[in-house]
Amino acid sequence: MVHQSDGACDINGPLSLGYYSGAEGTCSLSGAGQLSADTIQVGVRGDGTFTQTGETSTASTYLYVGSSAGGVGTYDLSGLGSLAAKLVHVGYRGQGAFTQTGGTVAVNGDLRLGHDATARGSYELGGTGAASAKALYVGQLGSGTFTQTGGTNTVSGNLYLGYYATGVGTYELSGTGEFSADRQYVGYSGTGTFIQSGGVNTATYLEVRSTGRYE
Repeated sequence: MVHQSDGACDINGPLSLGYYSGAEGTCSLSGAGQLSADTIQVGVRGDGTFTQTGETSTASTYLYVGSSAGGVGTYDLSGLGSLAAKLVHVGYRGQGAFTQTGGTVAVNGDLRLGHDATARGSYELGGTGAASAKALYVGQLGSGTFTQTGGTNTVSGNLYLGYYATGVGTYELSGTGEFSADRQYVGYSGTGTFIQSGGVNTATYLEVRSTGRYE
């Protein structure tokens, strides 16, 4: 277990939680703590949990939540915490869940849910949370679900629901959630579903393909 509530910690290499099968690793970042690492892996082959609250900041080149087969990763962000990364995978080869009820997530590149065919990734955004990415893949080769009940999610590039033929992607927008993406593809090559019961969805271009459905 790693708990940091103040000061700065710079790791010149990867931070891995739950590296081996059967292992359990946790990291709690709170207060005014700051953490940076080249790569953060939450749930490699075992179980990993990363909890971030308060006025904290996390910087990484790559973030993997559920990075390998058998790995189960959970990332919880709340309060005024901030996360900055170049690429974020939730459910890379394992199972990953990202929950954001506050703070900010800034991804300079892609945010991808359900990378491999057997992977599952979920992202829940609500409250006052603000997320941004260059592109959003929900269900790349595996299955992915993005659930937004509040907050803002800004994608400067494209949204893909069900990117490859085996991919299954679902975006659920409700409540006060505000989502925007330049171009949105529902069922790109796989199966895609966009369910909107509230909130605001803004796009320059929206395409619902033969394997897609918009409700």
